[in-house]
Amino acid sequence: MQLRKLITRLAGLSALLALVSALAVPAAALSSEIKPPEDDGAFSFLYFGDIQVTQNAEYDFAKWGELAESAARRNPGAAFALQGGDIVESGIDRAQWDAFFENADSSLGDMPFFPTNGNHESNFLSGKPELYLEMFELPENGPDGFTEEFYSFDYGPAHIAVLNSWVFSGEQKLTDEDLDAIDKWVARDLADSDAKWKIVLTHLPIYAVHKDGTADKAREHWAPIFEKYGVTLLLVGHQHVYSRLAPLTDGVPDYIDGVTQIMGNSGQKFYSSADETLAERTIYNVAAYQLARVDGDTLTVQTFDIDGNELEFAELRPRESKPLTRGEFIAEYYADGVLRGYGAGDLGLDDVITNEQIATLLWRGAGEPRLDMPPPPPSHTETPSEWAADAWQWAVASGIFGEAAAPLDTPARGAVITTLKAFAESI
Repeated sequence: MQLRKLITRLAGLSALLALVSALAVPAAALSSEIKPPEDDGAFSFLYFGDIQVTQNAEYDFAKWGELAESAARRNPGAAFALQGGDIVESGIDRAQWDAFFENADSSLGDMPFFPTNGNHESNFLSGKPELYLEMFELPENGPDGFTEEFYSFDYGPAHIAVLNSWVFSGEQKLTDEDLDAIDKWVARDLADSDAKWKIVLTHLPIYAVHKDGTADKAREHWAPIFEKYGVTLLLVGHQHVYSRLAPLTDGVPDYIDGVTQIMGNSGQKFYSSADETLAERTIYNVAAYQLARVDGDTLTVQTFDIDGNELEFAELRPRESKPLTRGEFIAEYYADGVLRGYGAGDLGLDDVITNEQIATLLWRGAGEPRLDMPPPPPSHTETPSEWAADAWQWAVASGIFGEAAAPLDTPARGAVITTLKAFAESI
């Protein structure tokens, strides 16, 4: 018997959703393409936390369906929905999946839907969310061996990464090498994006509001990556309260460059307590959804109950982007680059890299080409260092750096990625 499927496909900035009936409805009948944002790039999306089953599938999914219908009806412009795992109570129970799909179909219609899996989807002997992976077709750009458990996509000025945090539970019996490969994929996925907004979705909280050893492992592995590569918003679930933490760096409030974690809860299971030490707002005993809106330099997140009452409002700004060091540039983006250093064996790996140093590394990698004619004069008075003059002229003439670029500027990660894309196009 063919499984009912919730299909989410990506093609560039487009995604495809289909809620497919197991027997009667053809796959294309309920499909729809996600629409790109308007010219100004502003867009909104919905977030639903855990659903699960506390009484019975019919009751709990009907209650969630009412919440989802309210969210979709009140926010018809939402581009897509994210969901933070623990969709069902038992991932091996087909009846629960059927109840979910029935209510998702009737409440969200053809809204594109991007979930992550939680521990309740993963209760197979393998530790993998086997039935979840059969029922959802998701972007297949994750690490080898974990396709669709990890994936990411871009939408307008945002990059969204979806991660399976349950890999840290030990149930998949992963080796240190497996976990290292996953960490490298997460780091590379975030590092390679020059999006203004980086948003991560994962079931387990990175900073738990109840003691949780598996969440602690996720924090040890991923919190430094999220902080380093510019994640602004982390959406999580698992612990059945609404909790918005202060923006954090290394577990300490940091209102300039911290990562904000928001825990959602959309089902009928509620915890009556939580550690509020790092929280700016905690809400108990209410099933709710979040509406996030990206608009220029602002990201707002509103929390609503089923009646449309606003329970919480938060405004976030893009993470401050720090300049890269020479060592980071070589290690992360240009491992074959020839870094000669300052002499006497000093490579200056901890020094911030400059535009002219990047130009020189790329120039050497291209074989030190010579120009037939000099480039047009720069639009500013800053000139490159003597040792970088030929490389800088080549980089500007090749379009790798714009004429307004300053040789001694220290670029942040997004600017470096833009430069490397221009370099790739020039060769």
